Amino acid sequence: MKDTNEFLLMKVLQVKHSDNDIMEQLSEAELDALKTRNTCARLPEWLIAELETACTVMGISKTKFIHNALVGYLEVYDELVDTYEVFGGSDE
Repeated sequence: MKDTNEFLLMKVLQVKHSDNDIMEQLSEAELDALKTRNTCARLPEWLIAELETACTVMGISKTKFIHNALVGYLEVYDELVDTYEVFGGSDE
Protein backbone atom coordinates (compact mmCIF):
# COMPACT_ATOMS: atom_id res chain seq x y z
CA MET A 1 0.00 0.00 0.00
CA LYS A 2 2.85 2.39 0.80
CA ASP A 3 4.22 2.08 -2.73
CA THR A 4 0.80 2.94 -4.15
CA ASN A 5 0.53 6.04 -1.97
CA GLU A 6 4.02 7.18 -2.91
CA PHE A 7 3.27 6.61 -6.59
CA LEU A 8 0.00 8.57 -6.39
CA LEU A 9 1.66 11.36 -4.43
CA MET A 10 4.41 11.58 -7.04
CA LYS A 11 1.85 11.79 -9.86
CA VAL A 12 -0.31 14.36 -8.08
CA LEU A 13 2.70 16.56 -7.36
CA GLN A 14 3.92 16.20 -10.95
CA VAL A 15 0.60 17.50 -12.22
CA LYS A 16 0.45 20.24 -9.58
CA HIS A 17 3.95 21.46 -10.42
CA SER A 18 4.00 20.71 -14.13
CA ASP A 19 5.04 23.41 -16.54
CA ASN A 20 1.74 22.99 -18.38
CA ASP A 21 0.47 26.20 -16.85
CA ILE A 22 -3.04 26.98 -18.03
CA MET A 23 -2.19 30.69 -18.09
CA GLU A 24 0.45 30.10 -20.74
CA GLN A 25 -1.99 28.17 -22.96
CA LEU A 26 -4.73 30.78 -23.08
CA SER A 27 -5.27 33.14 -26.01
CA GLU A 28 -5.04 36.91 -25.59
CA ALA A 29 -8.84 37.16 -25.55
CA GLU A 30 -9.10 34.50 -22.85
CA LEU A 31 -6.43 36.26 -20.78
CA ASP A 32 -8.31 39.55 -21.10
CA ALA A 33 -11.47 37.82 -19.87
CA LEU A 34 -9.58 36.66 -16.76
CA LYS A 35 -8.54 40.23 -15.96
CA THR A 36 -4.82 39.56 -16.26
CA ARG A 37 -2.23 42.21 -16.94
CA ASN A 38 1.26 41.98 -18.29
CA THR A 39 3.77 43.73 -16.07
CA CYS A 40 7.30 44.54 -17.04
CA ALA A 41 10.35 45.27 -14.95
CA ARG A 42 13.81 46.35 -15.96
CA LEU A 43 16.14 43.88 -14.29
CA PRO A 44 19.93 43.71 -14.19
CA GLU A 45 21.54 41.16 -16.48
CA TRP A 46 22.96 39.15 -13.57
CA LEU A 47 19.44 38.67 -12.17
CA ILE A 48 18.09 37.53 -15.53
CA ALA A 49 20.98 35.05 -15.81
CA GLU A 50 20.20 33.69 -12.32
CA LEU A 51 16.51 33.44 -13.20
CA GLU A 52 17.22 31.59 -16.43
CA THR A 53 19.60 29.19 -14.68
CA ALA A 54 17.10 28.46 -11.90
CA CYS A 55 14.27 27.89 -14.38
CA THR A 56 16.41 25.58 -16.49
CA VAL A 57 17.49 23.54 -13.45
CA MET A 58 13.90 23.26 -12.18
CA GLY A 59 12.40 22.77 -15.63
CA ILE A 60 9.81 25.54 -15.27
CA SER A 61 9.01 28.65 -17.24
CA LYS A 62 10.12 32.11 -16.18
CA THR A 63 6.45 33.11 -16.00
CA LYS A 64 5.67 30.33 -13.52
CA PHE A 65 8.79 31.10 -11.44
CA ILE A 66 8.00 34.83 -11.24
CA HIS A 67 4.32 34.17 -10.50
CA ASN A 68 5.19 31.79 -7.64
CA ALA A 69 7.82 34.17 -6.27
CA LEU A 70 5.39 37.09 -6.25
CA VAL A 71 2.62 35.07 -4.61
CA GLY A 72 5.04 33.87 -1.92
CA TYR A 73 6.36 37.36 -1.27
CA LEU A 74 2.85 38.80 -1.03
CA GLU A 75 1.84 36.07 1.45
CA VAL A 76 4.77 37.08 3.68
CA TYR A 77 3.76 40.73 3.30
CA ASP A 78 0.18 39.97 4.34
CA GLU A 79 1.36 38.02 7.40
CA LEU A 80 3.63 40.88 8.49
CA VAL A 81 0.92 43.50 7.97
CA ASP A 82 -1.45 41.43 10.12
CA THR A 83 1.14 40.61 12.78
CA TYR A 84 2.26 44.20 13.23
CA GLU A 85 -1.22 45.67 12.73
CA VAL A 86 0.07 48.08 10.11
CA PHE A 87 -3.39 49.35 9.27
CA GLY A 88 -4.72 49.53 12.80
CA GLY A 89 -5.57 47.08 15.52
CA SER A 90 -8.08 44.29 15.47
CA ASP A 91 -11.72 44.85 16.35
CA GLU A 92 -11.55 42.43 19.30
